[in-house]
Amino acid sequence: MEKRKLQRTGGASLTVTLPKKWIDDQQLQYGQQVAMHSQGSGTLLLKPVSERGQSSQTILQMKNLTPDMIMRKAIALFISGVNEITFLFPGLTKAQRSHIRSIIDRLIGFEIVEESSGTVVIRNILDITKLPIPDMVDKMFLLARSMIADAIEAALQKDIDSAQDIISRDRDIDKLYLVINRQFHSILEDRITEEDVGIDRLGISYYHTVALQLERIADHAVKIATAVTQDDSMKPTTAKALTVSTKQILQILDDAQNIIHAVSHKLAHILLDQNDHVEDNLIRMRQKHQQYSMLGITMLDSLDRTRGYLMNIAEATINYSTYTAEKDMGTTLKIHLV
Repeated sequence: MEKRKLQRTGGASLTVTLPKKWIDDQQLQYGQQVAMHSQGSGTLLLKPVSERGQSSQTILQMKNLTPDMIMRKAIALFISGVNEITFLFPGLTKAQRSHIRSIIDRLIGFEIVEESSGTVVIRNILDITKLPIPDMVDKMFLLARSMIADAIEAALQKDIDSAQDIISRDRDIDKLYLVINRQFHSILEDRITEEDVGIDRLGISYYHTVALQLERIADHAVKIATAVTQDDSMKPTTAKALTVSTKQILQILDDAQNIIHAVSHKLAHILLDQNDHVEDNLIRMRQKHQQYSMLGITMLDSLDRTRGYLMNIAEATINYSTYTAEKDMGTTLKIHLV
């Protein structure tokens, strides 16, 4: 760490010189402008103005890659902040083009802008900073709750059509999580600023943690729905017991959403204090109904995992609310050169 003294210029202004190495690395010259952003942590972020708004581009060579590998690489590029991806493969087949379109369906803001016999170019046309992270997390709560509730209902009613619909709805929550993930990494790498999104770094980290838990809850709804399509046995006594536990979990999910809105450590503690009771109930069910069908085992496991994810949200809220309280007590000035 390098320390420099503030110098007085004129009557009231204070100045500090910039490190020569940083100036050389950024190829800055006398008279050029730099953008300054005051961060919630007290950091002052300096960036060359010319960097803002630049579009990152990359080529994704599809040769020797399976469809799943292509999907994973494209999603990784999306999260990393790339704004234009060229899918390259000599003589693209109809199936390959269809797969690329299925990838685009997962990436909010991306559209095909150019096609040829061997390339498909997709480009981001959306400013992700216009998508408020708290609003996206709220939507994820609604989606996750409806998916887990509908999955249990589909299991109790043996409704295969509803189960298949739940599986298809998972893509909606995945899309929101990927956008939050993109914003999270963009903030960490200073591609966007706290000022751009209206939340500081730790706030975005908090919402990212919450979004991850909700995405996992939705995955367990899909797991239950998938089991519904494969198993047709459910004892009436098991169904009744699982209905009671489902109501408990859904109430905790609603409480967790209220905790997020208030960022309240008090409400988070109340929720965490219920954990042992809910967990004990699930353990007793596991012991009492040892001859579960595969569907019953899947439901019980998913309810228990959902409980754990919701408790993770409560713990993250305590951590974040403690940070915000400490931050309000004083701010330290730091300068971050990019």
